[in-house]
Amino acid sequence: MLNAPLPSVIVVVRVCGAARHVPPPVPPAHATRVERRRAESEARRVRVPLPVLAAGGGIMLLAAGPTLLSVALATELHGQRAVAGAAAAFSAGCLLSSWAVDRVGRLRLPAAVTWPLWGVGMLLGWLLAPAHVAGLFLAQFLSGLSMTAFEGGMDARLAQAARPGTVTTTLAWSASTRALGSAVAVRTLPVLVAAPAVGSVAGVAAVTLSLASLVALTRVRARNPAHPPSGYKSEMSRRGSARHFAPP
Repeated sequence: MLNAPLPSVIVVVRVCGAARHVPPPVPPAHATRVERRRAESEARRVRVPLPVLAAGGGIMLLAAGPTLLSVALATELHGQRAVAGAAAAFSAGCLLSSWAVDRVGRLRLPAAVTWPLWGVGMLLGWLLAPAHVAGLFLAQFLSGLSMTAFEGGMDARLAQAARPGTVTTTLAWSASTRALGSAVAVRTLPVLVAAPAVGSVAGVAAVTLSLASLVALTRVRARNPAHPPSGYKSEMSRRGSARHFAPP
């Protein structure tokens, strides 16, 4: 023992002293569990799309008032007998909303253009509702079609953009925002006008939403300038080639 080399003894002592200060290793399973919990908490965090929710609530504020007050308006404008027909027309519009959504979806227009137009659809028939009972039925039919299509399109967009595990919360935000806009419209509309003047208010709101849709469409076209269709280009190129190879 006394004849052992001195440097070896010093190295052994230093290694033992350093080992005392080294913390125990973290088990891999614990580290994986912590990372998993952190990832789950990050995934559950809901990103609230405020511009989309504000747009949905604003459209319902401007467009949903006459439809939600349809029972009172129908009774005051055309009597109690018109209520059943108005409800049936609204249901028929709801049933045909999927067909309308499919037709509009083929146009590939952005939501900033189509959503205000759905609001215009909710209001358009109310321009004729005070004049005749048929106008009331038309108003309820268009309202059922447009409102159902708008609500479905808004929920579909929010669900598509939501993170996994947050779809239910996002849809709850969507429904509550629309309900808030509808509640304000129901509370405000009877204060502003009487039933015979509902057509004037509907016209002003429809013009406002139409202008919003037009502005959005103009911005879209400014960002993506329109080009001639492919068939037009191929036809022009074919004619140009025929001119170059035409016999003298």
